[in-house]
Amino acid sequence: KSISEFWRRWHITLGAWFKSYVYFPLGGSRKGKGRTVFNLAVVWLLTGIWHGASWNFILWGVLYGLVIIMEKLFLGKILERIPDFFSWLYTIVLVILGWVLFDTADIPTALGYMGAMFGGGGTLVDNTAMYYLINYGVMFVIGTFACTDIFSRAAEWLKEKMPLLVNYSTPIAKTAIMVLSTAYLADATYNPFLYFNF
Repeated sequence: KSISEFWRRWHITLGAWFKSYVYFPLGGSRKGKGRTVFNLAVVWLLTGIWHGASWNFILWGVLYGLVIIMEKLFLGKILERIPDFFSWLYTIVLVILGWVLFDTADIPTALGYMGAMFGGGGTLVDNTAMYYLINYGVMFVIGTFACTDIFSRAAEWLKEKMPLLVNYSTPIAKTAIMVLSTAYLADATYNPFLYFNF
């Protein structure tokens, strides 16, 4: 009926596609725990295979499948009870390990990277690590704070205390962030988009 209606129906993410066309037709979570575990395992195995016929992608899918199954069965309740910092740490470590699997050519290379991340191979910080810390240290600090709610709390406080300042400075701040981000990307000599590999 309209372009917006068309895209609302057809614009679909990979996760939504697997949910709608694999997980739900298999029964989703409506047929008991055993069947739910099986359905999640199938979906995540297929997600890994979809990204490429390589063992590292399959292992990536299996890793996240196992983690999500454990969270459904018992780990989710534990994560809700522990302090936020530890659940955040758990998430970030698993996400980074998953990206190592996803971004390397094969499993031995991925395991080598993971070992180096935890100090394997003799040193935790080498010349490459120092190069990245020097060149991307500021972005690392900003990203670390952006993972918390500090910025949103500061924005709420400013809205309450200085609403006029927030109203007038927000467009300027957003423009400045866009310009700085563009300059930062343009400055990178080689920064290919990860999904161009597929």
